[in-house]
Amino acid sequence: MGFTAVWITPVVYNFQGVCHDGREAAHHGYWAEDFSKIDPHLGSLDKLREMVNTAHAKDNDIDVIIDMVFNHMCPAEVRPDYQYPYFSWNDFHHNGTIPQWAYDNEYRIDEEGDKARWVIENYDVEDLNDLDTSQDYVRDTLTSQHAYYYNYISADGMRLDTFKHISKADGVQIRNRMNAKITIPKKTFSMGEVYAAGHNSQSDVAGRTGWYTIEDGQSGGKAADSVLNFALYNAINSMFDGGARILSEAKRYQFDEGKYGDPYILGSFIDNHDVARFLSVHDNWDELKESLTLIFTWPGIPIVYYGTEQAMHGGADPDNRYPLWKVGYNKDHPIYKHIQKLNQLRNGNNETGWGLRYGDMVERWSNEYLYAFERIDGVNKVLVMLNTSNLNQKIYDLTTEIGPGWHTEKLYGNKKLEVQENGKINEFWLAPYEILVFSNEP
Repeated sequence: MGFTAVWITPVVYNFQGVCHDGREAAHHGYWAEDFSKIDPHLGSLDKLREMVNTAHAKDNDIDVIIDMVFNHMCPAEVRPDYQYPYFSWNDFHHNGTIPQWAYDNEYRIDEEGDKARWVIENYDVEDLNDLDTSQDYVRDTLTSQHAYYYNYISADGMRLDTFKHISKADGVQIRNRMNAKITIPKKTFSMGEVYAAGHNSQSDVAGRTGWYTIEDGQSGGKAADSVLNFALYNAINSMFDGGARILSEAKRYQFDEGKYGDPYILGSFIDNHDVARFLSVHDNWDELKESLTLIFTWPGIPIVYYGTEQAMHGGADPDNRYPLWKVGYNKDHPIYKHIQKLNQLRNGNNETGWGLRYGDMVERWSNEYLYAFERIDGVNKVLVMLNTSNLNQKIYDLTTEIGPGWHTEKLYGNKKLEVQENGKINEFWLAPYEILVFSNEP
């Protein structure tokens, strides 16, 4: 499909066996029992290195991002005595499960909000035994064990799970220690998962998630280079059939308010293993294709969840984690082909590709149904226009820098756009759920 990186599940040894209620152990990687070993369901450490070497080979040139957990281990249900290899009772919090009121109040900027965030950081996620990352021994052991296999396989970056459940100060210490222990300095990129799905304030979500990427004296630095862009995720879910103005809010709080350390390297996504699959919420392939095109053209790092290219459905966990091999794999699937085209467009060594990868974000149009923006990187200029409604919509008198004359649409090439000598588009109609990409590329 043309991707330049793959993000894989946590590879550490997970609980093996059967839970007390008869459930089989999870093998998704988030029920760690021993961070110093590789889970046998995934193979061996040498097999993992072989996979990474294959990804790195000249013909593939794919980076490998490893999912890592620093917050917790496998459930109290199966380890009620808190006895693990390298960790024991005193290395954990013992406060119980996070109550709903904490999640309901975590965005408040007052004493109640401070209390809610403290509870989120120091109580258990569900029934997962919560590591006390304020302890030097815990931080040092975790980073040493993760860094060992990371260096051995020569991985390229880290996705940090359940990151809001670790205080920012602890996250800074963990990041600093991991970076010091990674033997290749250019392979220290980290992206934190600060879960914020469904919250309706763009400002709140940007502030809550972006805070981990900002250098500040109180915490001693930044806890991650990037975070998943939940503000954009929430906006995409709200933009259809009259809600497109929320994209203007997403742009404002991502780029104009200083809420992120680097707003151009956030992880853009439309679904993943923690939220319902896109098609289970929006059962419309046109909306899916439009949303995918948006995350590939919006500034950031586009992330596509496995199975999206096969138009998989699935609600919340566990339905969103259905095995791909039971669905089958069709490289001629229309969504597969669409994603392939998006990668070709974004990765091109031309004005369009350079503009999409490196261009600044400039808003050009916003109303309840339409949104338009440009990516501008010096002489590389890309115009993106989208209609989020089920009716034809007209854009008019729009200013663009792609240059005067006729331009052919870059993704599918079946539309033409005329720009006047004064840099204006007098009038242009977009079809229902249509998103178009034009540039100054000849």
